[in-house]
Amino acid sequence: MHQTLKIVVRLILATCIFLITAALILTCITKSYEIWSAQDEYKNKQISHIRTNENHTYRLLSNNKKPHQAFYIVLQNQGYIAKFNCENYINSLCIDKYNEVGTRIVQNATFQNIGQHSYIQNIQFLDSQTNMIGSFNWSQKEIDALYAEDMKGLKFIVVGISIFALIAIYCSFRIIRNFRRFLEK
Repeated sequence: MHQTLKIVVRLILATCIFLITAALILTCITKSYEIWSAQDEYKNKQISHIRTNENHTYRLLSNNKKPHQAFYIVLQNQGYIAKFNCENYINSLCIDKYNEVGTRIVQNATFQNIGQHSYIQNIQFLDSQTNMIGSFNWSQKEIDALYAEDMKGLKFIVVGISIFALIAIYCSFRIIRNFRRFLEK
C-alpha cells in the first residue's frame, strides 16, 4: 500500500513537471512570435474613436497597484472595451487620486491597438466628483516609443522564461531517462 501510494505521488509529480515544461515552451514560442511579428502588427494597427452619448457612457477606471497595474475604458454595465498598461501613463492617467474609482467619464478618446497592446492617442474626460475636465494628448512619436519600450520589456521576459524552460527541459529529460528509478526511489 505504501509503495503504491509513493508511485502514484511520483507519477503525479512527473506529470506536473511535464505540463509545466510544455507550458513554458509554449509561452516562449508565442511571445517570441509576438516579438518577431512586431513590425507587421505595427503596420496593421487599428485606430479607434469613442464618444460618450446618451446611449453609451464610457468611464476610465485605473488600478496602479501591483500586480494589476492597468487601466480600462469601461462601457457602463457591459465591461471594458480597452485595456492599457499603467506603466506608460503612471504620471497622467494612472494616478493614486483615481485609483479604483470610476468617477472619470470619457467624453471622447482615440486609441491605437497594435497587436495585443493598446495606446491612447488623446482623451478628454469629465471628473463627476469635481466637475473638472481633463485632457491628455500623445504624439505618434511618443506612442511609437511606448510600443518599442513594451517590445524591449517583452524581450527580457522571454529571456527569463527561456531560462526556466531550459531548466524544466533538463529536469524532464532526466526524469524520462531514469523513469523507473524515479518511480521506485
